Amino acid sequence: MAEIKITWKKSCIGFPSKQERIIESLGLKRLHHSVIHQDSPTIMGMVNKVIHLVQVEEVLEEAKQASKQPARAKSTTPKTTPAKEKVESEVEEIQPSTNTGQGSTIESLGLSVRTLNILKKADISSVEQITQMTDAELLSIPSFGAKSLDELKEKIGTSK
Repeated sequence: MAEIKITWKKSCIGFPSKQERIIESLGLKRLHHSVIHQDSPTIMGMVNKVIHLVQVEEVLEEAKQASKQPARAKSTTPKTTPAKEKVESEVEEIQPSTNTGQGSTIESLGLSVRTLNILKKADISSVEQITQMTDAELLSIPSFGAKSLDELKEKIGTSK
């Protein structure tokens, strides 16, 4: 018995739901998905009901054998794509520096966006300015609360 390849080419939207159920029963999951079935009267009857939604091709014996051979020759070692290698190299470059010296900027601390924006709004741009301020002075900054202070202490590594 010959085999046929059925490919779903057109959406079922606007067609009777019975045709959508036929597409599902043929084993088609999404548009441009293909399945191979035996050329039987049952399958051909279903295909004839939805012929306007699918494309049907006869599968040749040589094509089946050729498609099976590369599947066996696949390597089990994972391959890295150029895009993945690029992302990995960018990750190494982006990692923040652990230098929280007196001359560094507050952006280099890795603070949350909220804390960083509050400090910028208060015209505080360097770690040196922060280390010269007391806890009370920092808490007097509008919208700067205990959580922001705890985060800042953790990032700087000092306790005032």
